[in-house]
Amino acid sequence: MRRLAALRLLGLSAKGTQRVNAAETVVAALLGAVFGLGEYWLLNQVMSRAGLPGLRW
Repeated sequence: MRRLAALRLLGLSAKGTQRVNAAETVVAALLGAVFGLGEYWLLNQVMSRAGLPGLRW
């Protein structure tokens, strides 16, 4: 909130501040999804090769 308030103090309009906030939220969500899917894929590959005793993958 302080960072967004600082943008307002620098002269960015309220609508512009909302756009910055929305853009940052979308970027964070996309990065989280990409990293999560990558981690899932990597762990799935490791588990399919190594396996667990008594578990068929």
